[in-house]
Amino acid sequence: MKHIAISDATYARVVRAGEVTQQDPEAWAEAILLRMASETVRLVEKQDSAGRRRGLKKRTPEQKTYALRRLSAAVDRSMCATTPDGKLQAVRWAKLWARLAGVSVAPW
Repeated sequence: MKHIAISDATYARVVRAGEVTQQDPEAWAEAILLRMASETVRLVEKQDSAGRRRGLKKRTPEQKTYALRRLSAAVDRSMCATTPDGKLQAVRWAKLWARLAGVSVAPW
């Protein structure tokens, strides 16, 4: 089995979530990652089929992977931002990267 490297801050959040939910942190992390990965794949596939119908430019898997990585970083910045302006800017970047990754975004 391969392991995924995560930041210390993310690991601390996972451990805390495990404590709060009274679950094993590894089991909790595996369950939430499985759910997020499944939703991401479903949304990307849905966007791909919708994009083909509308004639939108199809992105390569490498471009989508890069955009998802940047999206993840932007979401992390929005959670760690200390000022309202910093949070707002991080959310704007997250929306942009989500759109480029082909993930639909709530209009908040």
